[in-house]
Amino acid sequence: MTPAPAPLSSAARRAVVGLGITQILAWGSVYYVIGVIGPTLVAALGLSSTLVYGGFSLSLVVGALLAPATGRAIDHIGGRKVMAAGSVVAASGLAVAASAQGAASYLASCVLLGVAVATTLYDAAFAAITQIAGRQARRAITLLTLFGGFASTLAWPLTTWLASVWGWRETYWFYAAAHLLVCLPVHWLLLADGPDQRAFDGPKESAQAERDGAMRGPARRAAFWLFGLALTANSFVFSGLSAHFIAMLGTMGLAERTAVLVGMAIGPMQVLARVLEMASAARHDALAVGRASAALLPLGVGFLALAALHPAAAFAFAVAYGLANGLITIAKGAMTLHLFGSAGYGATLGLLSLPSLAARAAAPTIFSLSNEAAGVGATLALCVAAALGGLAAMEGVARLARRGGG
Repeated sequence: MTPAPAPLSSAARRAVVGLGITQILAWGSVYYVIGVIGPTLVAALGLSSTLVYGGFSLSLVVGALLAPATGRAIDHIGGRKVMAAGSVVAASGLAVAASAQGAASYLASCVLLGVAVATTLYDAAFAAITQIAGRQARRAITLLTLFGGFASTLAWPLTTWLASVWGWRETYWFYAAAHLLVCLPVHWLLLADGPDQRAFDGPKESAQAERDGAMRGPARRAAFWLFGLALTANSFVFSGLSAHFIAMLGTMGLAERTAVLVGMAIGPMQVLARVLEMASAARHDALAVGRASAALLPLGVGFLALAALHPAAAFAFAVAYGLANGLITIAKGAMTLHLFGSAGYGATLGLLSLPSLAARAAAPTIFSLSNEAAGVGATLALCVAAALGGLAAMEGVARLARRGGG
């Protein structure tokens, strides 16, 4: 059991609200926009669907490769400079996309947006808010993910409306302007040039306990690899299912309307998970959050496998899958701090993100090939294996941490 969290400082509260707004805009424009505009790009630019969505995967790969360097940069020069620069790069990438005339310019925009993936989304935001919130970073991360949980809810209808009223090019220009006029000043004015050491100060006993909790030696290295494996397995399943589960439900015999309703239920479950985590943070440490997420994912996949028998199983999948996805986002930021400490936090988070972002990029294609070659049953078996592997890795991390890591 952990002590009741102290209130966030005024600087941390301002940063959480500001980053919450920029996260909604960044996720909406860098990540979710392709889901709405992708088919239009295929027709307007005369490109294949494979190239358009492959460009999106390219942006995720670029983001994965840059994640460690981005984390180190935040450690050395602060979230303020890195995320402000990320806003400029995001605006540039969106401007190139708005002006694209063919494959070369479109792929160039994807490379720039890949840099934005590394410098404007959750990983960068978690490292930046930790520098300000200090010992209250877990609470700040949870609050930040509450904002981010609404990104798809707001971005999909907004992008759809903008594209229908203005056109797809103008939609990209709108988001480019938002990065310069909203995200850039927020990042520059509300973030820090480095860790605020006062935010990490606390009672002598509490500070000593925090130092003792940070893992060391071989146990630290083992926990790092196991935690990275758990995050990668979860990213693989989440990304693959997010792209394909509606089509998979259709193949399993569910009506399209039911499948869409199942999809709509996932977002609220993610937000509910984060609300519950915030309410129970005084009773459970960060390890419990990660273990709960890892346990819920194979349960959710199991319900999905039963959806052909009864639609209620599909909705049970949405509940378990949404709760798991909501919790793993918090666990990634909070467990990294809990296990490995605040020193070099950005770099550690970036290294952990590299394989999980790569898995996120590869999963939709792998799931598509599996569905075509072996059917939905084989894909679900792949999901179960990955989810159980992630659960085993997370339990290994917890066991190492509870031994003390000395």
